[in-house]
Amino acid sequence: MKKFSVLIAVLVAGLLASVVFFAPCRHLVMVSVQKILSAQESHSVVLVPIDDSALQKLGLPTLNAKNTSDILLLIRELGAQSFVFDLNQKNPVVKIDSLVQKEEISSEKQASLFNIKIVIPGKEHVFSDTKTPELSHTLFPAHSFPLTSFSDDAFLAGNVKTHAGCRNLIYRKNNAYYADCTFASVLAFLDAQKITISDREIEIAGKNQKNRTIPREKDGSILLKYPASVWNGYNSLPFTDLLSLSTAEKNFFDYISLMDKKGFFGEFDGENPIELYKTALLAQNNLLEYRALKKKFYSAMSVFLSGKQERVLTESVSDEESKKTIANMFITCRRLFSEIETARAKISEKCADSLCIFALTADSRADFTKSPYDTKFPKSVESFVLANMILSDDFFSSSTLIIAFSLSFLCLFVVILLFLLLMLHIRARSQNLIKAENSFSQGVSSVFLKKIRSHHTNLTVDAQKSESSVLAVSISGVQMIENLLNESQFVAFLNYYLEKISAVITQYGGIVESYRNDEVISLFGNPIFDEAHCVTSALCALAIKDIDREINADIHVYPKSPKIDGMNDDLYTAFYILNHNERKISTRIGIYSSEVTAACIGSKDKKSFRITDDSWKKAVYIKDFSKKLGVSGVLVNEMTAEELKEAAVLRKIGKILENSEESLVIYEILGSKKDDDEKLWNYTLYWNQAIELKENGEKEKALAIFQKLSAARPSDKLAKYFIKSINSLE
Repeated sequence: MKKFSVLIAVLVAGLLASVVFFAPCRHLVMVSVQKILSAQESHSVVLVPIDDSALQKLGLPTLNAKNTSDILLLIRELGAQSFVFDLNQKNPVVKIDSLVQKEEISSEKQASLFNIKIVIPGKEHVFSDTKTPELSHTLFPAHSFPLTSFSDDAFLAGNVKTHAGCRNLIYRKNNAYYADCTFASVLAFLDAQKITISDREIEIAGKNQKNRTIPREKDGSILLKYPASVWNGYNSLPFTDLLSLSTAEKNFFDYISLMDKKGFFGEFDGENPIELYKTALLAQNNLLEYRALKKKFYSAMSVFLSGKQERVLTESVSDEESKKTIANMFITCRRLFSEIETARAKISEKCADSLCIFALTADSRADFTKSPYDTKFPKSVESFVLANMILSDDFFSSSTLIIAFSLSFLCLFVVILLFLLLMLHIRARSQNLIKAENSFSQGVSSVFLKKIRSHHTNLTVDAQKSESSVLAVSISGVQMIENLLNESQFVAFLNYYLEKISAVITQYGGIVESYRNDEVISLFGNPIFDEAHCVTSALCALAIKDIDREINADIHVYPKSPKIDGMNDDLYTAFYILNHNERKISTRIGIYSSEVTAACIGSKDKKSFRITDDSWKKAVYIKDFSKKLGVSGVLVNEMTAEELKEAAVLRKIGKILENSEESLVIYEILGSKKDDDEKLWNYTLYWNQAIELKENGEKEKALAIFQKLSAARPSDKLAKYFIKSINSLE
């Protein structure tokens, strides 16, 4: 009880100390808490950063009135509802006087004393809004450049200073109300019918929407969330994507105009795309009509490129050169059309039904790493945060910050105290587990670490010998692949291959012991014993053969489409080269089951879980022997085969290393007995009889069976190998 009382006293003292210490430091508290508050993201707001240097690198035209107008039309066509074009101009404002509900209140105070009403006289009427600042600057119309969705009412009002981390949403001049440029666009986005302004809050009444209430500070401004330091941390759409698409559409129209001059649209039985596009350009002032015409244009182009028109044109000419020209122009047209449709779909998904904030930046990263309380910090980021807060209904006040910080300080104090107590408890009870996990964590997967945690009482980090299975895999014909690719392409493809193989090994509970170029050595059943290690390693091997088919499918499919986002350029090129040279991947696999010694070895700072005897070499030898035999299946030693005989269809190959004291008997896994393949069973039965006859010295009988088996399965290179082997002995 005494300890509990002391703890309560410490907590109360911590809370009081936080309030007493932090309350006078209001500004410091605001800055600190704003940094840790996470804003609720609204996908209705999209930041479009404009970077001149990025435009130059891509060879795109610099920003001007013409391409800006085209971009705004494009983004409205693709679904954006509203936009703000923030060019760091001096405080752009928009007149919204018609939206403001101007409520007047009497300043007369009424009191009741013994049921007698007492009226204290005052000024006849005053506005309830006394905190909205007056604009002392001359207003200049901003018709020359589209700032907002309704730029006819936009003005430049000069700079208006506010406290750090705050922003004014509304201003007054000559008894008329003006809104901050971003706030005005948010009102348009919400289809605001009325806004009510008081000293404490701004209330927005939207059409068929709930009212939104924005709390105001003492000076009438609002407190902003702390912006992120890097612009692409926001819901963003690079301006270069929009300008690239706009430029691509114009180039595409020029190309199909060239095709039109060459007669490609002659006798086309659908709507003429050329005419549709020209009509759309004339209807730019009517957004709905423009959208409909552009949609018809792309539909007409899909019909034109479907193949029918190309066949008609090809059949109308007789010389091969003309046919080749027609085919090449259609190929180019389809490629351009596909690129444009892909870009339009991507941008439409991002900006549909959104408010887009265009932000001019000199350097799209460096400009956004300043503090929002620095005068150099781009106002456009504040605009994004402001719009995001309003649409997410995510507001707070400075008093809330003080309380939140005090409670956060107290909670942090409690969490640290409890964490220390918990750590002491865990440390006292789990020294063995920590020792084992630290030893293995540098050399094994997170999946295996979970096994360590569940078996830590029986686990040792010293060398231990137990029945295990070593699985060795590598790419068949890797040298030919390496010769086709340059160094970086080969490394990218190798990493892609090893990642897929390693994932399968981890999935089946194995440990990746080491990588040797394209070769992967893995271990099953050690250091945690698993009596089913033979079966598990075999299942893993068969799953790896399935991965071969998956990789070959990727090699065949990826080069036929544009590179997907996020794919390594060298890997994409490697796929293209392998596909062009008709190369396929085949994995050699060998499994050696026996008593295996393994341990964590290395220095204090770096350890690896490694096989310390030569069992891995035997697994590699079994795997490499498949090249000599010409087989592409899974080769296993006798111990593995004995464990698999009830589940798998196995054929015996015989002894290898016959001149060595440690000869190995190997088998090949042909399939699963669950498949109930009678032909395969009979084939395997005759095969094993032939092997037995060969080993007993009855070579003529064995040869006769092998010849029949080879005739039954001409693709079986192993049968041919034994026929050649027996004939050479005779």
